[in-house]
Amino acid sequence: MKTIFDIDDINIIIKSYNPDIITIDKYSSGLRRLLLFLYSKKNKEVLYIVFLGSRFIKADFSWKNPCLSISYNEDKQEVILEDKNNDFKIISSGGIILLKGKPNEFENIFDNW
Repeated sequence: MKTIFDIDDINIIIKSYNPDIITIDKYSSGLRRLLLFLYSKKNKEVLYIVFLGSRFIKADFSWKNPCLSISYNEDKQEVILEDKNNDFKIISSGGIILLKGKPNEFENIFDNW
């Protein structure tokens, strides 16, 4: 499993991965953590995006044919993930992490979410 923190690298990986479906997989209201699951029929690997300190979300629980872009607002020190094609947006003040790997690598990793 690979762990990626750099927003530019995350954008490149997501674009090349070309997910077919995204699902909100887990959410912790106390810790304001959000976990997105990205799936592509063309890839053997899966992607997860972890948002820390999530403070805003406008989203469906699952959607197809996403077109994601991630940016960083220096003034507010926020990470913003948007999918304008699907009217989706998350704003996070605690950062973002991309996890990339084979499905079996994630079997127990989120048990203590």
